This record gives sequence, structure tokens and C-alpha cells, in this order.
Amino acid sequence: MSDATPKLLHAALLFVSCFIIQACTPDEGRGGYAQIEGVVMVRDWNATFSVIQDTFPAMDERIYLIYGDEGVPGTDVRTSFTGRYRFDQLHPGHYTVYTYSERKPTPDNTSSTEAVALQIHITDKRARHQADTIWINK
Repeated sequence: MSDATPKLLHAALLFVSCFIIQACTPDEGRGGYAQIEGVVMVRDWNATFSVIQDTFPAMDERIYLIYGDEGVPGTDVRTSFTGRYRFDQLHPGHYTVYTYSERKPTPDNTSSTEAVALQIHITDKRARHQADTIWINK
């Protein structure tokens, strides 16, 4: 065995260890310890969307969560009677939280609904991220 063999063996073990650690780093999604929580509020408009008549928590509203850049929801929850929601057991990474809101159709866009989304980045594996309030129209 030459003098270089222990050094080569050490270098190979270091390389393999780094590769394994990187391969085991989880992507966005479930299985971690982080949380995203927030609240959804409603702006209650009149029929012509010209006057806000009231504001209140969005009760039983479906909220979706997209993991990373997947483009489709990975999970969803419903808001409580106080408009609050929470996604638990998340890994660090990029997330999109969204729900749907009514809107006044215009000549340029005839759809009566639109997505309202928040981009969230979790860096700490035990983070408890408080998202901005999501406002929807009804």
C-alpha cells in the first residue's frame, strides 16, 4: 500500500459523503417540521363592485399549497370560522399559497374569478412562517 492510498481513500469517502448528504436533502413538500399559517379575509362588495359593504373572515374557504415549481397543488386545507389556515410538516423551500377570489368581469377579461397567491420561502427547517393576509372579494 503506497503513502497516497490513505489520502485517496479519505478523498473518496469525503466525496461519497457529500453526495449522499446532498441526495438526502429533501425538496419542498411534506415530511418536515416547518409551518405556513395565515388568514383569509373577505371584502364583501355590492353587485356592481363599486362599494365595499363589509369585511370579515373567510370561513370554510379552500386554500391550496404548491410545492416548489410543481405547478399543481400538493395539498389543500379549509379555513376555520376565523379565516385562519395552516400547512404543517413542511421542508424548507419555495411554496405558493393561493385561493380564488371573485372579480368584476371587464371587456378585456370575462372571467368572474381570479387566483390570489402568495410566494413563500422557508429557510429554517423548524420555521413557523406567518403569511400575509390574503384578501378575496365576494
